Amino acid sequence: MPEKKERSGLRRPRRIGDMTMAGPTQRPSTQDEVNYSVWSGRQGVARYGAAKGWIDSSEGVILPKLVSEYAGGAVLDLGVGGGRTIGLASRAAGAFVAIDYVPELVQVARQRFPGVDIRVGDARRLDFAPESFDLVLFSINGIDAVSHTDRGAVLREVRRVLLPGGTFYFSTHNRSGPGPRERPWGPPPVTMRHPRSSVLSLLRRVWRFPVNVANYRRLRTLTELGPGWRVTTSGAHDFGIVIHYTTAAAAVAELREAGFAGPIRLWDDVYGTELSGDDPRLDGCWYFHVVARRDP
Repeated sequence: MPEKKERSGLRRPRRIGDMTMAGPTQRPSTQDEVNYSVWSGRQGVARYGAAKGWIDSSEGVILPKLVSEYAGGAVLDLGVGGGRTIGLASRAAGAFVAIDYVPELVQVARQRFPGVDIRVGDARRLDFAPESFDLVLFSINGIDAVSHTDRGAVLREVRRVLLPGGTFYFSTHNRSGPGPRERPWGPPPVTMRHPRSSVLSLLRRVWRFPVNVANYRRLRTLTELGPGWRVTTSGAHDFGIVIHYTTAAAAVAELREAGFAGPIRLWDDVYGTELSGDDPRLDGCWYFHVVARRDP
């Protein structure tokens, strides 16, 4: 069973505060510093501390099935934030542990879910014994906050702590989708399924245009490219974060390289539809869901 010892293992980056318009002489920080600043800032804590419910229909299809399949087993919830997934994933677990590398968010999650084992921890350096968990999840594209090299470290650590036959469920931004082409002077994602939130996003894009442009220009110097992947700015948080995008083929390849020998399945980001890795419908997805078995 997972140990009760709590240790972050994270060298806390320099605090930058909530993302605002950058001064002309301000240099871009590392990807870690930029993203950590957003997650731990006042606005980030308020946003993720209030989040609840399914992030999309696919999550609402996949996660209940996995929770049922591993009922009575041990579950690890990575990047738990303010606790959105705790109520969704912990009910049937025999043991449940949630971690996040932002202490402010861990504090909020503990207040929302007293009695749940919620720790400060880093997915790149998991403080658990090998083969401790039946199911590991990393929701809402949390794995995309780290560099390409660190992403490989996360996958190897997850594989290490999974039991044989265990499953890793996560979502990740799509290199082949519209996300990498998003710019401050373009419209944000809109959908008729959520007209109110789409209108609010559009109004915010206009209202925050100077901040969006300043953040985009400052952070685009952190862009990196590789075969099937790209690290670059995201329109989320006023273009104030830098995230990892991957193609479906590259995601499968990096899972195989990390030791996931079992089946790997993909879903879209809206309708709960399972897709093949070469399905042209993936090109319209901002992100996609992945369910990877460690091995038989």
